[in-house]
Amino acid sequence: MSEIVLTLPDDIATEAKEMGFFKPLLATSLFKAKIRRRKANRLFEAADRLADAGETMSEAEVMAEVKAVRDERRRRGRCALLSIQTLLFQDFCLVDFH
Repeated sequence: MSEIVLTLPDDIATEAKEMGFFKPLLATSLFKAKIRRRKANRLFEAADRLADAGETMSEAEVMAEVKAVRDERRRRGRCALLSIQTLLFQDFCLVDFH
């Protein structure tokens, strides 16, 4: 398990606490939902790029695209702090991540 410490304005923190956003189950659900939406958006963006290309990709081009996506996923796995920050808390400062 990882622990995330956030610095939030008092009114936002109070309201988020009252709504149960800091409970592990709900926070996990929020992250999972946001991650699923981001993945779906990337899939649609890739499909749009393919449609815009107007050409059929060769097997080598498809494999190169697959490799690029896999490399990006591995790179993001090593950048957990930045990934989490951009997922849900773009407007807040993450203070600590362990």
